[in-house]
This record gives sequence, C-alpha cells and structure tokens, in this order.
Amino acid sequence: MPEKIANGISGVPVLGILPQIRKDPLRFYSALSRDHGDIVPIRIGGEWLYFLNTKDHVKRVFQENRDNYIKSKHYDRMRFFLGDGMFTTMREATDEMLSRWDTYAAGGQEIGLTSEAMRLALDIALRTMFGVRMTSQAKTIYDALNVILPELERRVWAITPLANWLPRAKVRACNEAIQAIDRVVADIIRQRLEATDRPDDLLTMLIAAEESQWGPQSMKRLRDQVVIFLVAGHETTATTLAWSWYSLSKYPLIDRRLFAETQSVLGAGPTEMEDLKQLTYARMVFEETMRLYPPGWMLTREALEDDVIGGVAIPKGATVMICAHTMHRKPEYWDNPEGFDPSRFAPERAKEIDSNVYFPFGGGNRTCIGSRFAMMEAPMILAETARRFRLELVTGQEIAPAAMITIRPSEEIRMRLRLRDTVPDERSDLRHVA
Repeated sequence: MPEKIANGISGVPVLGILPQIRKDPLRFYSALSRDHGDIVPIRIGGEWLYFLNTKDHVKRVFQENRDNYIKSKHYDRMRFFLGDGMFTTMREATDEMLSRWDTYAAGGQEIGLTSEAMRLALDIALRTMFGVRMTSQAKTIYDALNVILPELERRVWAITPLANWLPRAKVRACNEAIQAIDRVVADIIRQRLEATDRPDDLLTMLIAAEESQWGPQSMKRLRDQVVIFLVAGHETTATTLAWSWYSLSKYPLIDRRLFAETQSVLGAGPTEMEDLKQLTYARMVFEETMRLYPPGWMLTREALEDDVIGGVAIPKGATVMICAHTMHRKPEYWDNPEGFDPSRFAPERAKEIDSNVYFPFGGGNRTCIGSRFAMMEAPMILAETARRFRLELVTGQEIAPAAMITIRPSEEIRMRLRLRDTVPDERSDLRHVA
C-alpha cells in the first residue's frame, strides 16, 4: 500500500472490506464517516478507493477540479442493461392513482406504498416518453425492472466478473427480463418511426435528433436513451415519493401544514403549472426527504490525472467515493441531522445550504439531467395526495432504509388511507399550524 495512505482500511485478504459493506452498506459508510478521517482509503478487492468526507473535498471533485473527474468504471457494471445512452401528463397519471385510492379508502383496504409509488412513477415516465398509459406493455416493463434492479445491485458489489455469469438462474432471469424490455421498447420505436403523425413527446424528440444522422447504431442508441430515462425517471422518483409519504405519516404536524398549503394554493381545483411556484412547503418536504434518503446515495468518480485532496495524493486512475447519505447527515453541517425537518429548506434558509454538503442530484460534470423534471413532478404529486388523503402507517412495521441502486424501504410500506373530509375537525385545526 502506498505510504501516504498507510492509515487506510484494508479488510480481509482478496475481498478487502467488501463483506462489511455488503452486510449493511448504509451503516458501514455512516460509521466510516463518523469514526475515521477526512479522507479514508478503503480496499475493495484489489483496488484502493478514496472515501471523501468533507465539503471541501467534495468541492474539489465537483467544482474546483471537476474536469479531472469522470464517471468511474464502477458504473460500467450496470452498462449491461442501461446502455450508453409533461406537466399535464403527470397530473393525469396522479389523478388516476388517486381515483384508485378512493376505492381503497372506501373499502378500508391497506395499500403497498412502495408499489404504488413505483407504479405511478413508471406510468408518468411511460406517458412522457411514449405517450402510452399503464397497459400490458407497462406491466411487462414493471415486472422486468423488479427482476433487473436487484441484479444490478448484486453486480455493483461483486468482487469478481464471475457475477456476470453466476449463479446461472439469476443471470438467466435477468437476461430474459432485459429481452422483454427490449422487445417492448423496439416495438414502440418502430411504430413511432412508421407513424405519419407523431405525438409531441420525448421519444419523438429523440427520434428527430437521431434521424439527421441515422446509421447502423441508431436503433441501439435510441433504445439506450429510452432505458436510461425509464430507470432514472421512475426508480429515483418512486423511492423518494415513498419515503416522503412515509415521513408525512410519522409527522402529523408536517402533514397538516402541507395540507394547509394545498387548501390555500389549490383550493378545490386541479393543480396548474403556475401553482408549482406557490407549493413551497411541498417542495420543502421533498427536498428534506432527499436529504435523509438521497436517491443517488453513493457517487464515484475516476481521476483522469494525478491530484491532491486534503494533502493526500490521488493517483491517475484512482476512484474517489462521495457518499450523499453520510454528507447529508453530518452533525458538522446540519442541525438535528437525523430529524425530519422541512423548514431547513425554507427559501430564507435554503440559500445558506452549501451545494457541497447537499447534492441529491449529484454534482460537478455529472449532475442528473432529470433534476428539473423531478422538482416539478414530486411536489405536485405530494400536494395532490395530501389534499385528498391522510396516510396512516399500519402498526407493527419496522421500516428501515436498504441500500440498493437507490435507498429503498427494506420492505413494502403498508398504509391505510383516510379521506381528508372524514378526519374530524382537521380543517378547524389548521389555524394552529405554523
């Protein structure tokens, strides 16, 4: 091991610290952040990676020397699936979900919150991209992603390329799921290419951009772009929505304040585009959720040239690790870091938050291109659901965050729905909500 990283954590022979990470990634990185230095070299397999643990070091990678840091090779393990590669629609999909919830509420049925969030986010992604609703095609994609995403996670943490081929049953199931998605995507692209009157959606825009340079790889490029959008546009939003609803059920006063905002801004009418700027508290709830449960919880970058961060030499080709999960919860940067407090994102306070401390959409040259989409989509959904329903967590559940590609709930979150009009005296209580 190089002398300058002699205080690194090497773990066990061959595997390094991988067994510790696999057991509970969020707990491992939280302990690493709390108990070790500002830069912690760690060995995963035969490779040393550099865990960055202060806002100044994040700033070095994301801003000061960002051209030196590219997306690391660790993302290549997802490439076997992902490839290289609006508002009215969102509201309509949300309205359909809420109509379904009306039926559940009337019958006293429990709902699986995580599944509902996934279904809604995928529905919006499919409508936005393809202009199709939750049909049999959507179900095929939904079922396939439930097979593929756990496999993505398994391969990301694999110590050997053998994970791409073993165990055979999992690999075979994953390949079949990918093929199922590819067939659906290819059929929709071909239908759109043959259409004389193309709808104004993202797929049409992608095709228009590709047609000017059509070649042998055009269909593959279109497929890759579509798949990336579907995964990034549904998985990240869905998990954050699920955690938002979960948190609102745990904090009744916050839930009531959100309800009060919907009554003030929306009244009884549908949400319009111009309403979004006034849904301040809905946005604050979503941003606080992303602080505690950042969708991109671990970011890695590869150094193109030698660098020095915090006095530690970072050699060319080395991987640096930036953990949003730990940075978003460091007591040095946040008051009450483990608490759910949307007020920290109030307009007068949010401008003081350092972008190297809070980065739910990444940073540097690799900021998520879907951030604006998410910040339009999620506050609207939270407002629409809050003004019609109060969500009650079914007792006896122990929901914990589970680190996968995103931070998903460890198990399905079971909720009961209560219509706002059936909550005794709730409207009269709103005058007491700050």
